[in-house]
Amino acid sequence: MNNMISTLVIIFFGLVIVGLSFTIRNLLEKVELYEEDILIKDEFISKFQKVVEESDRTLKTLDEKGHFESDDEIGYFFKVVKDLNFSLGVYFKNYEKDK
Repeated sequence: MNNMISTLVIIFFGLVIVGLSFTIRNLLEKVELYEEDILIKDEFISKFQKVVEESDRTLKTLDEKGHFESDDEIGYFFKVVKDLNFSLGVYFKNYEKDK
């Protein structure tokens, strides 16, 4: 009788350990996925910030020279804005697809 109780206790704790192992593994995979997502978003934010800074510098330069009306400068400005919109569009399409 005592042997049977010991066996049942060992089996019970064995099942608890196996269940907790699967739970911990699942949580670890989720944390790694979130860490990867954070790195991707940080990289995107850095690239986005560089593009915004570049377009800001260009806009200030164009404004100082008074050539803002020129087709070349306006064309460049709209190209930068178009690139920003394209980058945002690609990011959000990929983000929605990954959900």
